Amino acid sequence: MSYSPTRKPSRAVEGELHHGFGVNRSSRLVAALVFVVAFSGCDDEPSEEESSGHEPASSVAAPTTTITLRSIDPPAANGAIALSPASSGEGVIATWIEPVSEEVHRVRFARLRGSPPRWSAAATVVESERVLPNSVDFPIPARAADGNYYATLLMRGQSRHASHVHLARSSDGTTWRDLGPVHEDRSDTEHGHASLFDDGTSLRALWLDGRASVGGGPMAIRTAVLGSNGALSAREILDPRVCDCCQTAGTSTADGAFVAYRDRGVTEVRDIAAVHRVARGWSEPATVHDDGWTIRGCPVNGPQADARGRAVAVAWFTDGEAGPRVRVAFSEDGGARFGEPVDVDAAAPAGRVDVAWVDDGSVLVAWLGAAETGGAVQVRLRRVSPDRRVGSVVDAASVGGERALGVPRLARFGGEMLLAWAEAGPPRRVRAGLFDPTTVPVPTGAAPAAPAPVRPRGLALDTPLPDVEVAGLDGEALDLGGLRGTPTVVSFFASWCEPCRDEFPLLSRLAAEHPEALRVVGVSIDEGPASGVAAFAREHGLRYTVAHDPDGAAAGSFGVPPIPATFVFDAAGELVYARRGGGTELLEELPGAVESALESASEHADGEHHGHGHGH
Repeated sequence: MSYSPTRKPSRAVEGELHHGFGVNRSSRLVAALVFVVAFSGCDDEPSEEESSGHEPASSVAAPTTTITLRSIDPPAANGAIALSPASSGEGVIATWIEPVSEEVHRVRFARLRGSPPRWSAAATVVESERVLPNSVDFPIPARAADGNYYATLLMRGQSRHASHVHLARSSDGTTWRDLGPVHEDRSDTEHGHASLFDDGTSLRALWLDGRASVGGGPMAIRTAVLGSNGALSAREILDPRVCDCCQTAGTSTADGAFVAYRDRGVTEVRDIAAVHRVARGWSEPATVHDDGWTIRGCPVNGPQADARGRAVAVAWFTDGEAGPRVRVAFSEDGGARFGEPVDVDAAAPAGRVDVAWVDDGSVLVAWLGAAETGGAVQVRLRRVSPDRRVGSVVDAASVGGERALGVPRLARFGGEMLLAWAEAGPPRRVRAGLFDPTTVPVPTGAAPAAPAPVRPRGLALDTPLPDVEVAGLDGEALDLGGLRGTPTVVSFFASWCEPCRDEFPLLSRLAAEHPEALRVVGVSIDEGPASGVAAFAREHGLRYTVAHDPDGAAAGSFGVPPIPATFVFDAAGELVYARRGGGTELLEELPGAVESALESASEHADGEHHGHGHGH
């Protein structure tokens, strides 16, 4: 069944998400508090079977088969992140980011060609202390019809929260020139999450643009067309209010360009929206599906899209009213209308999706699954057909850790598919493999009915504070588990997370009000150097302990990202309060939670004193 997507002007009536945002233990808090900003996944519940001619497939995406993945790793140095491949007329081109020193990073480029396939030597696109290393907001390569190569670059602004999207060009793939920002404004605000794609007539750039934030306005998504010399023209705003921190997607249909992105409604509903080219220019932004995901935070989980003629497939992650899941929806008319989505994985996946059409008319979806207890996050594959049939799930690769790391990417290479992913290590590195997409099981089973909402999993109430270490900005390790026994606040944040900044003043105030009784620790998940985190902390006046978790070891233990989220632990190190996202609710609830924890700490201390007295 297809339907006309919800138009943005109707979003003033958007509702709130009723599950998974805030939980607390109403019983008396004991001794001390640990407040941790993080996120958790969700347990899966079995769904009801659909009545159809096909046997329903499981909504719990349990892997049932394997594929042959031939290793074809790019010529990247250890420590590399953000491998981003793209199909070209000559094979596959790819970019990634490598560390040169703690302060300096470089964007690298290589081509995969030939039979047997081989990578070219890596070429440097740019090397600078201004290159922002980010495994979820990364360079995108493309090859124009005239044979020139292009790549988007994420470059640091003057302030530590500012960023700019640059465009680089090369005629031979070896010598590169930075052409400067794709956006004509020079405001020291956030720009990022670029896409670069052939819209059927030329290369087109997309990016998130924060210039309106100078006056308190929202993030927008903008676009521009690349000319033959790399000059940009036809700059346009596609949507003036979108999510700040999620990837964008662009593809070309028989009708013209199609763009998908994560929207941001006036009530913080952050579902997937899309626009497409029409005779008069661009369609009005429309919701692909009303998932109802309300979050005052950074999901860091954008959509991906692929087209074949007038058929469009959009894949995405949501944690809306139905619970966390990866979905895909199909359009038969160039993206004007989409059918009901198919749940690809409803077993609390991490998301970070990609999607590509297969020659038989099905699509291949790639994503990061849920980490099993004590295990690693898996890169998963599943084929889905437009008639809602699904194949079995394949676990194709492991990221080697519990944290969702990077974004898996797909690129066609002749009759094969290239899969790119990140590996936690140590050492951290980027990986790639080639496989025959038809060896991923054919869609035969009917997609199951959507399962009932699932409860968040990960750190449940009364769960002990994990024994994990973060790096202090002084270079010394800080054991979070060692904070038990003292009221403590721990806040996971990132310099690029706008909602995170709302709680900085409150955290500083709590630290000042309780200098002896309360510990406040902020943990940055930025992937840049510790010096950058220190500079950001000074710039924003963070008057409490700040630590760094660039590899995500601690973040993975708490289910981060999205960010922010709040976990409160008592003196025994047990979880007594949790809230996903920021916003008014957190700012109102946190002071009371801290006061209750401090009072219970005193009561606990008094109880211990009287207990000792009876022993004399």
